[in-house]
Amino acid sequence: MFDVTDEGGKLPLLNIFGGKITTYRELAQHAMEKLTPYYSDLGPAWTATTTLPGGDTGNDIPAFIRFVCLAKPWLPKPLATHYVRLYGTRLFTLLDDAGSLTDLGQHFGSHFYAREAEFLIRHEWA
Repeated sequence: MFDVTDEGGKLPLLNIFGGKITTYRELAQHAMEKLTPYYSDLGPAWTATTTLPGGDTGNDIPAFIRFVCLAKPWLPKPLATHYVRLYGTRLFTLLDDAGSLTDLGQHFGSHFYAREAEFLIRHEWA
């Protein structure tokens, strides 16, 4: 459910109740439709076919994982798979100049290293 309140036709406040992560594009498009009357210069919708950040891996994820393993031979395949699933091509930003597992910093358990925590703080506002 969407609810827009404003003060005299200005300063819109959009409240969204409900929704699911699986329908985020439709949710975002509907939200923009609700806000369009307040912002005449928004332009046409463009997000329906836009790739999300890191989503430019191609359609063959196993092939992309193999590519990552070739590009970063020190990276264990389970960790490469984990990074591909979470970050797609953005994993190269996460890994940056790392050349070994040691370069990922403190290991907190499972697939979580300090480098990922720093990436999340810098790029995901965690």
